[in-house]
Amino acid sequence: MCCRGVVLAFSVALLFLGSVEAGSGSQESRDKFSKRGSCVKKDQNGDCPLKEGLHNASLQLSGSDLVNFNVVVDQVNEILSNASLTDDEQISACGYLLLIFFKQYHFNDFCDVAQQVDGEQTEGLLFVGSDGDCDVTRALKHKCAAASSGMQLHECQWLVSQIHSVIIGSDDVHYKHVLIEEVFQDFEAQFGAADFEAFSEIQITSFGFLGQFRRVCKQFHRLANIHNLFMGGNNCAFLQGINASAQDSNAPWSRSDRTQLLDFISSLQIVINDNTLADFDKMRACVHAFRQFLLTFEFMEARMRILISVGSQFNFGSFGDFFDCFSFMSVIQPGVTGVPGAPVSGATQLPNSPPSPCRPELPHRKPLWFRFSHFEHLFSARAGQSQCIMANDMTNDCSNSSYGLTRAEQTSTLDLISNIQAHSQQAGIAMTIAQNIVIDWKQFLKINNFLFASIREFSIFLEVIFGSFGDFLDCFDIMCVLNPSGTEVPSLPPMTTPMPPTTTMMTGNCATAGPLFQLNNNHSIVVDSLYTDCNSYNGTQCVNFKPYILKIDNSVVRNTTLTTDGQRINAFAYIITQYCGTNSQRLFWVMNSQMSNGWGSVQQLCNCNGTMSG
Repeated sequence: MCCRGVVLAFSVALLFLGSVEAGSGSQESRDKFSKRGSCVKKDQNGDCPLKEGLHNASLQLSGSDLVNFNVVVDQVNEILSNASLTDDEQISACGYLLLIFFKQYHFNDFCDVAQQVDGEQTEGLLFVGSDGDCDVTRALKHKCAAASSGMQLHECQWLVSQIHSVIIGSDDVHYKHVLIEEVFQDFEAQFGAADFEAFSEIQITSFGFLGQFRRVCKQFHRLANIHNLFMGGNNCAFLQGINASAQDSNAPWSRSDRTQLLDFISSLQIVINDNTLADFDKMRACVHAFRQFLLTFEFMEARMRILISVGSQFNFGSFGDFFDCFSFMSVIQPGVTGVPGAPVSGATQLPNSPPSPCRPELPHRKPLWFRFSHFEHLFSARAGQSQCIMANDMTNDCSNSSYGLTRAEQTSTLDLISNIQAHSQQAGIAMTIAQNIVIDWKQFLKINNFLFASIREFSIFLEVIFGSFGDFLDCFDIMCVLNPSGTEVPSLPPMTTPMPPTTTMMTGNCATAGPLFQLNNNHSIVVDSLYTDCNSYNGTQCVNFKPYILKIDNSVVRNTTLTTDGQRINAFAYIITQYCGTNSQRLFWVMNSQMSNGWGSVQQLCNCNGTMSG
């Protein structure tokens, strides 16, 4: 179909978007979302900008193209004429129909807004009722009852079982979307993408279709992998994807196009390698760079969005998906475990399948909402201490030799910590105190930028495994997206204990793990075992890991603020995760290291995280 005319004409329906003033990408997304109702607002004749845009688009077509397009127009008109539907319900339904029709063409703004509407509604779909099911599993069970074959019944029951194991867990509701998308990906790997299409049109209450629900899950899954997309500097998955397309001789790029793509990569490298930027800021900068690029090379936009694949190793999607994720993230609350800075755990395993040897299960990471709920505690003091928790813990790490700070660097860092302590004594809401700390941090970096990575790794509030100073900064950055004014505290979800991973290796006896951390003649089993096994690692792996062993010795084994075995195991698992991340080599060597007394492996000890009280 010759859709360039359709897209141009259909833009008439987006008058409410055209009135948005220039600004940041995230602000534009929020403005579009807030003005969405104008697109379906009816006049006295029952017409609206959306109807008018579709009519104008039809004038550009003829023959079979017009016949096919009119089918979609009739379906949209039927939805717009349904007085029982709210504006948001009409936008959601029309957006999904149009997305299916135009999915092979560049067509974004209205469908993006429709998807953001869906994103606001999906939390309720995962609420577990007294029958033990949610709206999604109930809809699937209806499908199971009407299955057309034994194979379809088996597939349907598999989906119900896998999704049910997610919804009954205690993970943050946004992170459940990530886990459910991994279930969908596992389904396609096991049974094929074509088989999933049979389920995508299942009606879920008044929300819409299962396919719509999955689109939202995909965006949360992408958001959970943004940090992974930027890891590696110039060799990160994001830049590799663009470069691979530019170098692909089969891709429809002219010599001039390839040159422009390589220049575009060079412009992004500055942003990607800027360690002072949080992941969301890097996203925003990349979106801005792309928009500047399009001022001159607009004719390349559709091909770039569709043909360039990024992050294929963790199923991220296309270049266009990256920008759609940014638009989605700017409107929908991104409170998932996989916010920037946190790796995504392994996908749910298929029934009767062994754990993947290349992706050992990672220790559980705390979600964004968990960290934010502890902001106020960071600025108060522990019993018997004069400094607030953040200042006290950062002071301890400042003198920790594993960070290798010189005396002059320690002095500068202690001045920063002194300012943090001063801010903690001021009256005001937690976000205001955090904002003042971030301002001081940025001033500190103007002179001490070389200390950026070291100080971001300072551990804080290990009793509850809050994370690092960098986690605090990233959490504040995301909360500023949720709260642009920075004056109101978002409502928090209920505090829950994280559910252990659904797929784990056979573990050691967690109840007997405590003695691993006990000092005997100034030595502990866990630290001595790590040093011993470290010598068998390949290449520079041991050299890289030794500072973290020292950190475990100082921050876990000898840390008197950790009073229970559960706290020590949690702190140990956090530091191991901090070092390993998603690096397959580090995961292989460290997770397979054994305790010298035969207790088990580091992986097994990490699996005890969250299973012990305290």
